[in-house]
Amino acid sequence: TVTLLMPLLALSQSPYHISADSNLATWFGSHTLQAGDIVLLEQGGHWYEPLLVNSSGTSSSVIQFGSYTGTHGTAQPIVDAGGPLPNNSSGNWINQHDGTWTIPLGLFPGRVWLGSTEYVVLAEYAVSALTDTTYVPPNSTNRWYWNSDQGGTLRVWTGGTDDAHNPATFYGPITVANLGRTALSLSGKAYVKFTGIDFRGGSHCIEVTDSHNTTWDQCTLGIGTAGY
Repeated sequence: TVTLLMPLLALSQSPYHISADSNLATWFGSHTLQAGDIVLLEQGGHWYEPLLVNSSGTSSSVIQFGSYTGTHGTAQPIVDAGGPLPNNSSGNWINQHDGTWTIPLGLFPGRVWLGSTEYVVLAEYAVSALTDTTYVPPNSTNRWYWNSDQGGTLRVWTGGTDDAHNPATFYGPITVANLGRTALSLSGKAYVKFTGIDFRGGSHCIEVTDSHNTTWDQCTLGIGTAGY
């Protein structure tokens, strides 16, 4: 994770406020931004959808995105290209009796958060690796891997074999990236500034094409499998 530290957002006019309970696609579908507009996401909010930028600013009137303190704490608002692990319930996890558990997952997730913590993938194994003598299972440092056998399987370490160590119980919410999505995509945009937002990627965290004078200040940019 790369955190960019630069000056705070300068508020020059009354901003729009997007609460943690709002849907970003719905909000931006009904608001066309103008140069100089300021959009603030509620701190502590977590959106499993991309942030949509539908306009450009100017050199003297930059469009700014930042955050405000509401009723959900003070953590950076999260814009997440991933989503909850499908079918994450105790009955769907298979105990491998070595401190690891498996669950069907059709696509390589790229990134995995177990609870609120992101862990680095151990490796992407072919089916032959599962029985190879050099096979190393996920561990307390590298807690997961995915292989393509039988339509795709996610294997997660918890360190135990009893019900309390079932991942659905042990970690609670599990988030996986979606390799077909980006948290933020800018195409043909200019003079846009982002401050204090946590962007988490799928195949990419952010994607910028044919754009200029775009700035990220005090943002946390999660690295996806193909880069930013």
